[in-house]
Amino acid sequence: MKKITPIICSVLLVLLMCNCTGKFEEFNSNQYQPPVLNSRLLFAQLITCMSSTEENPSQRNITFWAGPFGGMLTPTSSWSRSQHFYTYNVDDNWNKWSVDWYFKNFYPNYFSIERFTEGSGHYYALAKIMRVHIMQIIASMQGPLPYTQVQSGQYSVRYDNEETAWKAMMDDLDYSIDVLTSLMNTDSSFNELTTEDRIYQGDYKKWIKFANSLKLRIAIRISNAVPEYAKEKAEEAVAHPYGVMDSNEYDAYDNITTTNYKNGLASVNSWGEVRANACIVSFMNGYQDPRREAYFTKSSASGDYDYIGVRSGIQGITTDLFYCQGRNKDTHADIQCSRSSFPESRRCIKGMDYGRNRRRVL
Repeated sequence: MKKITPIICSVLLVLLMCNCTGKFEEFNSNQYQPPVLNSRLLFAQLITCMSSTEENPSQRNITFWAGPFGGMLTPTSSWSRSQHFYTYNVDDNWNKWSVDWYFKNFYPNYFSIERFTEGSGHYYALAKIMRVHIMQIIASMQGPLPYTQVQSGQYSVRYDNEETAWKAMMDDLDYSIDVLTSLMNTDSSFNELTTEDRIYQGDYKKWIKFANSLKLRIAIRISNAVPEYAKEKAEEAVAHPYGVMDSNEYDAYDNITTTNYKNGLASVNSWGEVRANACIVSFMNGYQDPRREAYFTKSSASGDYDYIGVRSGIQGITTDLFYCQGRNKDTHADIQCSRSSFPESRRCIKGMDYGRNRRRVL
């Protein structure tokens, strides 16, 4: 009996060990969480950040910032505040909100793509293009920003000066353009993002044009500070075999569906909290621009013009006398790197050489 007992104990111990480890992975896995996440699924949120689809980002990132300072849009309410962007006395909480929203909504998905792709390949290249697009908006609004030192989960890092940040963005664009161009030259029909890409439906040729156009835009932006470098980069963009966005078919729109937010600008427009800016309306009136009917609704005020814009800084414009709204579709949000006609015309003024690749921009 003394001999049998150790044998029985040994057998029971082996059986116990087998039972503990036989289904270890199954028992210790979350059945409601996918073991591996498909990188394609992450692009939807990146695109949402590019177009500021939601109502609040549309206001705080576009109608409060880019709209009035670009002479395109005018916010018409005070929102019970005495400090505003467009009167050069911005509220600190609203000021930091714009940066925080982009960083917190874009970067987690971006770095997930970087991790899943091990920082290489066409998905990573596309994500980099989207990153540059968003961060150049922040740089245009805020100036110096964290860029080269930002890592996954670590956003409060040392700021880059503007030259360092802009040149790092150019490097990222060059990387992405090279990766996608090599892929398209190898397999021109390659497309794995037909449904996930709401902008170009996975057409990397169009994304290359977008990246070149973005490169051209940045070159123009920094041309007064580093003219030779900007000239080199602008000419690279236009001389590239796929070129820049030179016709309407390459315009970048976030094609929103009923499963996403509708165009946030259309929502803000419907609330009466944004009007067409007096600058753009005055210019278009002066030239009798035939596009006014497509861009604006008519004012009911009597006068020389059917279209009357609102000057930045005026508050409480609630009557229909100044009801000159921008026309926005619920289902299309414009990505802010549209056709390259303006950047290319600026490039002509600055004497940047077209070379043999000069092309008429429609």
